[in-house]
Amino acid sequence: MTGEGRSPASSTPIALIDRVARELLAKQSVDDVLQYAVRLANESIGGASSVSIALVDKQRTVSTAASSNGLASAGDALQYQFGEGPCLDAVRISDVVHTRDLSVERRWPRWGPTVAADLAVRSMLSLRLYTHQGTMGSVNIYGRDVDAFGPDAMSVAGSLAVQVAAAYERSLDRHHLERALVTRNLIGQAQGILMERHKITAARAFEVLANASQRNNTKLIDVARRVVDTGVSPPHATR
Repeated sequence: MTGEGRSPASSTPIALIDRVARELLAKQSVDDVLQYAVRLANESIGGASSVSIALVDKQRTVSTAASSNGLASAGDALQYQFGEGPCLDAVRISDVVHTRDLSVERRWPRWGPTVAADLAVRSMLSLRLYTHQGTMGSVNIYGRDVDAFGPDAMSVAGSLAVQVAAAYERSLDRHHLERALVTRNLIGQAQGILMERHKITAARAFEVLANASQRNNTKLIDVARRVVDTGVSPPHATR
């Protein structure tokens, strides 16, 4: 059985990975990277019916960030509900989690029978995604057939996982840099407004913003944005 919505894959795994590397490099945002990755994985991995990417936050909570269609989203949601499943195991226990037939799988006594019966999923492959900061999440591949993922599919999935993690880290770094530049520029604008209005130095203007942030338990960027948007100075700006 072919994957749902599948289009022809590249002629060889090497050609596929080369294409993935080039196209992921062109993606600008984190969301673009993840959505492209699940779509391409669903098209390219033999036996795949649906693909998701789950991410781990700072509190170690796992949540689905992208999916190629509703099947993977539903399967992931059941894993979170039951607190068990290959996605969670890939993040917490093993780099690669593979099951050939969920109808007889004993590792997940609640999740396995449920997805086999309710979602008609029989095979599953989850791979941990790494960045330099550690585990970022997992890519999760759902198959309708028993033993859907052979050696070639697993090899392609592993190579894709490496490329996706690298692209995710690049896009996240770019996002953080862009946010830092926006923050710096906004604070600079607020300083300029205070300097002009109150005839104070740049250092004093920054001190005014920082004091307002601390006094009101508000982020510095939010204090600066309020000054820029409203033109209203924080209290004690001239002291």
